[in-house]
Amino acid sequence: MIVDTHLHVWRLHSVLYPWKPLADVVPDHEWPVESQIQVMDKYGIDKGVLVQPSMYSFDNRYILDCDRSYPDRFALVGLLDPQADSVESAMESLADQGVRGLRLAPMLRPDIAWCNDDRADRVWRKAGKLSMILTLLVKPDQVALVSEAIERFPEVQVVIDHLARPDLAEEHARTTLFKDLLALAQFEQVYVKASALGYMSGEPYPHRDILEFVRRAFDAYGPQRMMWGTDTPMSQDPNTLPDAMRLIDLALPDASHEDRAQIMGGTAAQLWNLA
Repeated sequence: MIVDTHLHVWRLHSVLYPWKPLADVVPDHEWPVESQIQVMDKYGIDKGVLVQPSMYSFDNRYILDCDRSYPDRFALVGLLDPQADSVESAMESLADQGVRGLRLAPMLRPDIAWCNDDRADRVWRKAGKLSMILTLLVKPDQVALVSEAIERFPEVQVVIDHLARPDLAEEHARTTLFKDLLALAQFEQVYVKASALGYMSGEPYPHRDILEFVRRAFDAYGPQRMMWGTDTPMSQDPNTLPDAMRLIDLALPDASHEDRAQIMGGTAAQLWNLA
């Protein structure tokens, strides 16, 4: 099984699905779930994880409707305001509708307290009770911040998006700060996504500069806690998906076929209950 663990889908702003951008991501085109299904079928991607796009802010209705239309293809990661009075009941509502994960986005909105705050702690505590996975969109200099919450809530499974987006042009991010991500491997509940690889690379395909970081993450986390993803279509052209699907093989040529298959789908299938 091949699972793309990082997909975004959206319609253009409308009365039915209005936009209220959480950050400065405002596409000039739409990428509906039907388009995503077409490219998945074309290139042999069996399942996917739909991550709530920030244009909809905390209104998760579109991804919920996508799941109703294609109930066997996706796991869902929603987005909620961690400071809202109703966040705990909102989490219960999402869980009742089949949402398996919740995204925390310090990278998009560093002004919002997503962790290590009395109100934000409600999200982490409730996630543990609901067996809801928290996926963290962080930059390298934010990893140390979230590590405190990860240590305080060992019952919460956590996924770090996009290798914590190492800035390959900045030496401190490539070296010292990336070690913070590797250090999180000490917590058995933490997983890492090798996703958006081409976007982070400063080199043309096969993006050999970022492949080094994939290898380092593999050495720290192993195949059982590492997952492949693309960030289609935000940072991955759907027409170049076959190239993206080869990157794990290129990054880990000495790993076993079984280990690479685990990264390409096995780990995600187990974590997200994608049978």
